[in-house]
Amino acid sequence: MTAKLKFGLGYDFRRPPGDGRAMADIYAETLDLIVYAEDLGFDYVMLTEHHFVEDGYSPSVAPIAAAIAARTKKIRITSYVALLPFHNPLRLAEDIAVADLISNGRVELGVGAGYRKAEFDGFNIDRAERGSRMDEGCEVMLKAWTEENWSFHGRHWTFNNITMHPKAVQQPHPRLWISGRAPAPARRAGRFKAPLQLPPMPDIGPEAEQASYAAYCEALWAQGADPADYPVMGMFGAVVTDNLSAVAARMSDAVRWRRELYAAWFTEVMDLAFDAEKHGKPSAEIRELSGAAGDPEAVIRGLEHYVGRGVPYSHIAIGGLHERFEEGGRNPQMENFIRYVAPHFR
Repeated sequence: MTAKLKFGLGYDFRRPPGDGRAMADIYAETLDLIVYAEDLGFDYVMLTEHHFVEDGYSPSVAPIAAAIAARTKKIRITSYVALLPFHNPLRLAEDIAVADLISNGRVELGVGAGYRKAEFDGFNIDRAERGSRMDEGCEVMLKAWTEENWSFHGRHWTFNNITMHPKAVQQPHPRLWISGRAPAPARRAGRFKAPLQLPPMPDIGPEAEQASYAAYCEALWAQGADPADYPVMGMFGAVVTDNLSAVAARMSDAVRWRRELYAAWFTEVMDLAFDAEKHGKPSAEIRELSGAAGDPEAVIRGLEHYVGRGVPYSHIAIGGLHERFEEGGRNPQMENFIRYVAPHFR
């Protein structure tokens, strides 16, 4: 067993083909689901960002975080991830500080470099600049949250004599997570002494996962920091049910749509050698480490295997059937996970 885990649910506010709901209804129902998740006892809600996607994939993390903050009291709110190269980092720092005030100190921010060519083209940003934009963006946000009368002169951003108001509730600043699915971005997280977000197994593969965490540790040690003091976030799919065939039939189209979309995005750019596997079927190992479905014991075993292989995960985003209400304004999958699986890890 690892240390105690915190569990969150990821929401991207999408409308896959065949979903007849209006986008406004999807937003309204998803916000209701997040209130329901808080009542059940989930620790986090995790937002994500993409742009120009026909299913409406959420492009704006900060206003959604503020809406959730206004509707909830306890659940923590973060992103997994916001795409920092597409943001003015000073404005993003202001937006997160305001959302933190609305939540009374519950908002965090996870940032990543992005990868989709269509998004970089759409924002007229050179994809080769994403690393330097991440470095500058993280530095600017941390200065904005923590310093007075600061200036910054970089390759992409210039700011002079800035003091940001209002300040966030959380001091010295809201937690800044940094994502990486390769050693180089993981080292960035270590350099900034930031907690690390690792992508779900279908997007990273076990070899890159282990190498990225090792690089993260090396970067922390180089600054005299102990990796044991820093959280690590991952993602695991969990479907807790005694009627797997019925659940599989209900979720198959939406799951297939998402899987094929992500596979197309990653294989278009081929940033990792692992991405070539997305042209074919995932290996048995990838499937096993991506999630588990069945009775509570099966899901517990699968999650234990995922978190027990060397990366000391502290936070897990749970993927699965949690994006719609089902029976009488309830979601049995969310209830089953909290009632039967989560206590084993808390």
